[in-house]
Amino acid sequence: MSAPRVSVIVATHHRPRLLERAVASLLSQSFADFELLIVDDASGPETGRLISMLMASDERVRGLRCEQNQGPAGARNKAVAEARADLCAILDDDDLCLPHRLERQVAVFNSDPEVDLVCSPVQWVDGFGERLAIWPGVLSRGELPDDPQDVFRLLYLESNKIPNTTLMVKTEWLRRLPYPEDLRVGEDWFAFMQMAASGARFRCIAEPLVLQLRAGDHPSLMAEKAHAFRDQRKVLAKIAAWLEAQGLKEHRALHRRAESNQRVREARFFGGREGLRLAGSALAYQPSNPAAWAQLQHLLARGGKKVARTLRG
Repeated sequence: MSAPRVSVIVATHHRPRLLERAVASLLSQSFADFELLIVDDASGPETGRLISMLMASDERVRGLRCEQNQGPAGARNKAVAEARADLCAILDDDDLCLPHRLERQVAVFNSDPEVDLVCSPVQWVDGFGERLAIWPGVLSRGELPDDPQDVFRLLYLESNKIPNTTLMVKTEWLRRLPYPEDLRVGEDWFAFMQMAASGARFRCIAEPLVLQLRAGDHPSLMAEKAHAFRDQRKVLAKIAAWLEAQGLKEHRALHRRAESNQRVREARFFGGREGLRLAGSALAYQPSNPAAWAQLQHLLARGGKKVARTLRG
């Protein structure tokens, strides 16, 4: 049997109904030369039955199972090790591919063999399928840099701008730089920074190729923001250590700005006293960071208005 052009990887954990929808969006793609690797990350028997049914109905589907929960990074890495294609695509089990997603991405690789990774923005949808915002703006505006070092700088300073669920990448990159399994949030961000710092060439299709569920009651790792922020700080510390180990010392100057910007993002989210503390921490990391000064001034102005309202009342 000849190898397929693309290995599509879907990791899943206890979400059979959503998984069934995600798989249906893949099996109806306009591009058909792919294998679908579904990794059951220690789910219950309902998920196993669904995967068996899918395998029986379409020979492109292959089921893998983790007997103990590995998290999204470990589950995807298991599938990458089994992938038969030179290209790997990722889809999260609660998202939907638009019908031409694989075709559009493969066309980019066919037109430019030097490209290593192709992504797109996502169209957020609510639980009723109503379309919300398109994220991130830098991709939808076609502003992803061409130079890998500029991509690295963007990701390091501004957090992750590559929706992992839209990823198509040369398999060799995921084998060389697998997802870090000690992270449950930000594992994709770390991997993308590694790739960019190592010279991978990124390309973006500016139109959304994936519908991403953003329902208010939808369980998500990002729902617990405090936990997510802790992991994002771990990502920054981890990438700084990796850069040093690789001898990429020219990136040292970026680290304090990256740490400062991270705390600015946290200050924007929390506001109030915690926001003021975080803005101060951002300035301690880099006193010249204009974003930190702007956030501190914004919070002080809001606090002053609140005091004034209290005194008038």
